[in-house]
Amino acid sequence: MTGTTLQLIRWLTGQKPEAVWDVKKHTQKRTLSQNAYYWQLVGKIADVKRLPKSKVHNMMLRDYGQAQGIDGRLVTVTVPDTDKAFEEAIRSETFHIKPTSQVKLGTKNQMFRTYILLKGSHEMTTEEMSVLVDGAVQEAQNLEIETLTPAELEAIRNAEYRANRAG
Repeated sequence: MTGTTLQLIRWLTGQKPEAVWDVKKHTQKRTLSQNAYYWQLVGKIADVKRLPKSKVHNMMLRDYGQAQGIDGRLVTVTVPDTDKAFEEAIRSETFHIKPTSQVKLGTKNQMFRTYILLKGSHEMTTEEMSVLVDGAVQEAQNLEIETLTPAELEAIRNAEYRANRAG
């Protein structure tokens, strides 16, 4: 069930007392328009820089994305501190990680770097996606790629939200 605090309390009072419930705060997911425009910019940036889209996407997530948390804690992973591992991580389409400055010595004198797990854009809220889109817009403008105006960006952010509330 989705509702306000008062609506949920009223609904819960009618449920069996021994039932166990999970409750989480509702957040507005990123809009499809935001997502489409973001990927359009990623494609243009990739073309100009002559890089794979996956690499540009990971670069954007590293610079403008959000860390993935579980129960309010950062999720980290250690990866061999090699150029090959770095390149695999920056090109990945299935996971998104950001390197930290923390490096540890492992077995056989192998160095390992700690990376922070990042949210994929499909998991972002409207606000988080706005930060990512704004970052992509800035990167595109630095490359002299034409972008939407601030008013047009606000329109794609809010259009679907208003439509969903009305319908």
